[in-house]
Amino acid sequence: MPAASVVSLSNEPPIVGFSSSPSHATRDAAVGAGCFSLSWLDARHAAAVDALGRTSGAGVADKLRAVGLHHTPAGAPEVPLIGEASAYLECTLSDLVRFGDHELLVGEVREARAVGDFRDYWAFERYRPILYSGTGRPAYGERAVRRP
Repeated sequence: MPAASVVSLSNEPPIVGFSSSPSHATRDAAVGAGCFSLSWLDARHAAAVDALGRTSGAGVADKLRAVGLHHTPAGAPEVPLIGEASAYLECTLSDLVRFGDHELLVGEVREARAVGDFRDYWAFERYRPILYSGTGRPAYGERAVRRP
């Protein structure tokens, strides 16, 4: 699932977090497996990221392949690593905290990889980030319509 942001929570040990609705199948998969991966995709994969945001994983055998991305399992326990990723973090789920209608999934990083464009931070010579803000949201300044 596309996440609007990932937050670094600790350098030592390396801990990160992202938020998810408890209704998302990806959240259930991460909690059930006790692990997750985070991937950074280049802008040339924006259509696939958009499709991921619009597709529920609940009724799809392989959501990543359904949008044209490839993955391989890695680590123990296994997490899917996206082959097209410019960078990834492989994490063990260490905490789950509820905030309003979402949960913060907290993971300890067990492995991190990035392409050569990353040297302490992105050089942006080759990597062009996707700035994802979610789908189905009202335009800035418009009021959200609540449905019964």
